[in-house]
Amino acid sequence: MEDTLSEFIKYKPDELDKYLHDIQRNIKVRVDINKKLEKEVKTNDANKLIINNFMERYDNIIENQYVLLNSLNNELKKQIDLHKELTDRSKEYNILLKSERCVKLKNKLKEIKVIKQELNTFLQERGIQAPKI
Repeated sequence: MEDTLSEFIKYKPDELDKYLHDIQRNIKVRVDINKKLEKEVKTNDANKLIINNFMERYDNIIENQYVLLNSLNNELKKQIDLHKELTDRSKEYNILLKSERCVKLKNKLKEIKVIKQELNTFLQERGIQAPKI
């Protein structure tokens, strides 16, 4: 009997009420958190469906575009580099054409043509047939 009385004496209804209230508050917080999480999961599930549909629809297209873009990128760079190389070589040719040595030779060839024409005219005026070259 003393055990029973001891148990009755130890009973503190206010403490138990506080404990129960704390548990109820904890449950309410968890319910609110779970509702938010449930909304997030529903949104994620919807987004997952959208993403899966997107991947199903565009996976091959994107892969083909990726491969083509890489190829075009490499080809364009190659063509631009080739253009620069050819432009540089063209500049080298133009520099050669304007070089002192080339200009001198070109002028001598012009003079040769003029002298040859003058010589042919001179020979024809004297009735001498000019050699044919």
